[in-house]
Amino acid sequence: MGICPVLIKRLAPRIILLSVFMIIWCTTASAEEECVVPFDDMVVANSTTLCQGMYFVNDSNKTGFIIIGADDVLLDCGNSTLEGARMNGNDSGAVCIVNTRHDNITIQNCNIVNCLAGVRIESRADENTVRNCNMSYNNVGVALASGNNAIINSNILGSHETGVVVYGDDNTIESSNISYNYVGVEMGQNGTDNTLSNSSLEGNEYGLVMDNGTRNNTIIGNNFSLSGAAGIWMENSRNNSIYHNNLINNSLHAYDNGTNNTWDGGAVIGGNYWSGHVCTGMPCNGTPYAVNSNTSTFDNYPFELPYIVPALTTLTTTPTPTAAVGVNVSGTVEPPEGFMGAGTNTIIAIVSMIIITIAVILIVSKLNIILNPIRKITGKINLGVRLSNPFGGSDGSSMGRLRSRIIEGMADVGTIRFEGDEGESEDGPEPIAGNVRRAPAKPKPPARGRQGSRPAKVEMAGPETTPRIAEDIVKLQLVADKIRDEDPEIYLGDVWDLFDRAARTNDAHPIREARSLLRHKIDIIEFQRREEEK
Repeated sequence: MGICPVLIKRLAPRIILLSVFMIIWCTTASAEEECVVPFDDMVVANSTTLCQGMYFVNDSNKTGFIIIGADDVLLDCGNSTLEGARMNGNDSGAVCIVNTRHDNITIQNCNIVNCLAGVRIESRADENTVRNCNMSYNNVGVALASGNNAIINSNILGSHETGVVVYGDDNTIESSNISYNYVGVEMGQNGTDNTLSNSSLEGNEYGLVMDNGTRNNTIIGNNFSLSGAAGIWMENSRNNSIYHNNLINNSLHAYDNGTNNTWDGGAVIGGNYWSGHVCTGMPCNGTPYAVNSNTSTFDNYPFELPYIVPALTTLTTTPTPTAAVGVNVSGTVEPPEGFMGAGTNTIIAIVSMIIITIAVILIVSKLNIILNPIRKITGKINLGVRLSNPFGGSDGSSMGRLRSRIIEGMADVGTIRFEGDEGESEDGPEPIAGNVRRAPAKPKPPARGRQGSRPAKVEMAGPETTPRIAEDIVKLQLVADKIRDEDPEIYLGDVWDLFDRAARTNDAHPIREARSLLRHKIDIIEFQRREEEK
């Protein structure tokens, strides 16, 4: 009677849900697989994510281990560690990441250790951002030779020369920890309109150095502490603004031999906090701090207590040099075989699953339309299923329909009452204890197709089987026999298995399952008859 198409249509919602799950899974899996193992002289021309791991790098051509080769690119190191072989005191080793004159580049989530330079942004490369990076024990952490670039939320620690070098204009360094370097931040000659803000510069020999010709730069909201030589050193620079900084326990807080540098923002905005300077007020009024004891350079409105600098959100983990563990990617390592670039595998997976889903929907929705004429002619093909509750309907409750179907044409076996029928008082057969055997039945038509034909004698459990379970089994066996009389192709093996399990385990649950299954099989017969009558 067309069991397979019926199953297809019943399973269609599950297939669609499975397709949606597969789309999500394939998208996630593809995203995880779309990473690149870095290799020497790798040119990044599209947004790229590195596979997480530790990579020992060797900039063999001295042009940069990873080279940015196009505008508008995101390089995400995926929290990988790139470790060079720079030795203390020499200038050889790898330049890890180089941007050669390309704009709007973001470099993020990188751990860079022991390189000649961690990141180098060359001249004429604007609007670049270094974000969420850890750089340790490099000669130079980040070198900015151009303008409108930014270093944000990064740790730049232990550089043997300089943590950050700025030679361009309009660059921003903010919310970063630039500590324990020889020079924390160096603003090179003629650097203009740069900003250093909300950052910690601790334990450097020189916290900030401003070279000859630097001008119009803003230093605001930073902590300069424990500097070996000086917290801030200004050499012939001019028109710079320095205020709301905390200078704490430095060998020398500041040195300024430049011109028109401003160390406070006036009586309302105030100046800086200088540990060891005693005054009253936030800011103090009338007790200036002499930046240089032998000049007229003063912070006219210092603070009595440290200025509250916004909390840093820098990364909490810092890479350290490790033993030789990881992947050696020096030399001529090639990209992974089959790598197609970010996004390609994801698109293929999504398109494939959409096609599969559409195909399933079309098959399920069109199959009945194609076969309806055949069904009307033969009366044998039935692919339809009731879309409403299969146990409901206009002819009463499922138990009522089941009872009426049994009574109809089965007067010779009397009235059958099922447990759960409210308000019923019909008497059924006497309870049967002990072994339960198959009741006499009418001759059955020859079996066709997959049959659930039970043996002539169904041996159940012995005396342990309760009379009530034995009685229910007999009642349901009569229903099953009637169903097989009406349609020999209905599969009943699952019902006999439930009967056996109920008797062996003395459990009512298989009885309830068998009853529900028989209701469903009767519904199929009823629906088939209605379709054949059309």
